[in-house]
Amino acid sequence: MFGPRVSELPKPRKEQAKEWMAPLQGRIAYYHLKTKLWSEQRLCRVRELLKQHPSLRYSLFSCVGLLAFCLAAGTFLLTKSAAAAGKWDIQSVSRMEESTNIFDRNGKLIYQFHQKQRTVVPLSQISKEMRDAILAVEDHNFYRHSGYEGSAIVRAAFANLVSGKVTQGGSTLTQQLAKNAFLSSERSYRRKIQEFWLACRIERNYSKDQILEMYANRIYFGSGFYGVEAAAQGYFGKSAAQLSLEEAATLAGIAKAPGVYSPHINPSSAEKRRDLVLNAMARRGFISAQRAAAAKQQPLVVKARTDDSEGVDYALDYVKDQLQAMFGYKKIFNGGLRVYTSIDSAMQKSAETAVERHLAGIEHQRGFAADTRAQFLGRHKNVTDGEERPGYLQGALVSMDVHTGEIYALVGGRNFNESKFNRAAYAKRQPGSAFKPIVYAAALQTGMTPATIMDGSRQEYWTGDAVYRPANGHSTQYGPVTLRVALRNSINTVAVQMGVLLGPQTIIRTARDFGMEGNLPPVLSLPLGTGEVTLMEMVRAYSAFPNQGRVTQPSIIRRVETRDGQVLYESHPVTRYAIDPQAAFLMTTMLTDAVDHGTGAGVRAAGFRLPAGGKTGTTNDFRDAWFIGFTPDVVTGVWVGFDEPRKIMRNGYGATLAVPIWADFMKHCFNRPSVTEFSMPAGIERASVCAESGLLATPACDKAHMEYFPGGSVPHSSCDTHGKTEPSIDSDAGNSSDPDAGNSSTDPKAASILISRLPKSSQ
Repeated sequence: MFGPRVSELPKPRKEQAKEWMAPLQGRIAYYHLKTKLWSEQRLCRVRELLKQHPSLRYSLFSCVGLLAFCLAAGTFLLTKSAAAAGKWDIQSVSRMEESTNIFDRNGKLIYQFHQKQRTVVPLSQISKEMRDAILAVEDHNFYRHSGYEGSAIVRAAFANLVSGKVTQGGSTLTQQLAKNAFLSSERSYRRKIQEFWLACRIERNYSKDQILEMYANRIYFGSGFYGVEAAAQGYFGKSAAQLSLEEAATLAGIAKAPGVYSPHINPSSAEKRRDLVLNAMARRGFISAQRAAAAKQQPLVVKARTDDSEGVDYALDYVKDQLQAMFGYKKIFNGGLRVYTSIDSAMQKSAETAVERHLAGIEHQRGFAADTRAQFLGRHKNVTDGEERPGYLQGALVSMDVHTGEIYALVGGRNFNESKFNRAAYAKRQPGSAFKPIVYAAALQTGMTPATIMDGSRQEYWTGDAVYRPANGHSTQYGPVTLRVALRNSINTVAVQMGVLLGPQTIIRTARDFGMEGNLPPVLSLPLGTGEVTLMEMVRAYSAFPNQGRVTQPSIIRRVETRDGQVLYESHPVTRYAIDPQAAFLMTTMLTDAVDHGTGAGVRAAGFRLPAGGKTGTTNDFRDAWFIGFTPDVVTGVWVGFDEPRKIMRNGYGATLAVPIWADFMKHCFNRPSVTEFSMPAGIERASVCAESGLLATPACDKAHMEYFPGGSVPHSSCDTHGKTEPSIDSDAGNSSDPDAGNSSTDPKAASILISRLPKSSQ
């Protein structure tokens, strides 16, 4: 009624604590005293032992000293290793050597240049199955630790102490990444300490997803494949994003021992390892047991292993040469460039097929006396090691866009693995009559026209100590002929006569304007192609005719980007005028005449119907056969011959050896219906002329044809060889009204020449 008694009031907390601590303090004091007595007893015992056995004193001191030394050494090693690990640029873990990818003009990946075959992809482009497989077999606690696992380190340390050497690592996925990025595979305590510190630094600087992405792109999967994308493409022919469960488990299993578990080396071991990975995925909850069982039933099917050089052809090797000149070797093979070329894969294949098919056919023709390729390879087994000059018949082809110079296809020989020498780009050979259009172009620049009359009969030229007598192919004799007829029929006597009139320096200067950089000797036979040029130079030179006089620089690389998309190089057409547009058009009409009715008529016989012009070429003793031809948009050149110049076969003209290859390729690649015609520049006039006199045709002329002239150069005289009547003129730019205008057939003043004794050159 009056409240609780004093004895019933609760005690203050301080007093409660004292009551609770009292027995505890007593117990502590008891054990302290007991421990003190035990230690004093043991210490006394030790002292007695040391007195009784003095040698134990030295042993004890030695043990204590050794322990102190080990502690100091361990501290020093730990400090030094940590300091060394701290000096590395941790950001470099994300910078990996990556393959340079080569794409064709349609964006198709056609090859990779690399020292380590690797394509870096983001984590989003790696399938979930692949990510789970890596985590299941390498580090299933990856997302729950901070770069290391203490329990794993303790277990590994105990095992290493028992064995007396470093046998286990206890490494997490982050530690493995640190080792691959910065350290060697050496097994030592020092390296393990560095690995630990580096893993801690990586975890502080990168997210878990970034670390997993870097690991997947960096690790080695055997057979030369670095990173999951290269491995997916190399083993299964698909991207990492498309990997199935069993394929992902296979790749994840390889990483532990690529030399043992690579499917290309040991398929059975790879399959067993795959099944172990699937079991681990099921055991750790990444997939169900049923799904793992189903995946294990799938057969292990991988792509056949290919040689590292397989797929390289002359076009790709030429791309490599261009890249190396621009960026250097290291950037090409390690820089991860994205190179977009002008190569058309389908056209490249067609070109290679056409060259090999027709060269093989030539080898079996009557009159071919040399060894065939098959016979040569049968006797020279090691030619597949890349011999530069094998002894069998070779060929080359270059096809490029007239206006941009972009190369569609390039063939430098019959087989890149048998001979890596690129004959299309680097072989300097005599072009024969394929050089004549350069001489004719120089003549047109001086005021001649396609109707200019020249003497086609055989003539003699004194060289001081001998006589030079150029002869025509098939020993054919000609009288007066127009330039058009002379070029159409490839008349050697006319070409040499024009060389005398123009002078060798004029011809050489014109050839340089067309882009010919080789040796062009100032001799009488120069118009017959006794200089030295490459097929690439010839193709570049002929691009001027359908391109209104502009020579286009060949190019095979369109754009180069870094792995991040930064543009390092982008090509732009490089053109310059070699001759004026009117002269170029006149040459185009003359060269189309050569294809329609002259030495290049095999083009039409083969079924190629698009507008085309071109010229054949054959050198002394049938050592080289050429044909350079063009349409309004494309120029393609073909060469056939032996690396060591010698006779190909009897009557081995360019018309019979090179033209069929050109026509075969062009029919497959450029025979689409087209309304494109050769562009005619302003100022061109047309008139009907007599093919025998070069003057305006009359009704009495039985060999009249429509001829093209530069403005103001149409002949004013009618043909008097077949009788005079009113001439017929058709002008696109108006006729000259000058009654005193001279006949365009008047020859320019002859220039002085250097003369040397050279054998004749055939068509």
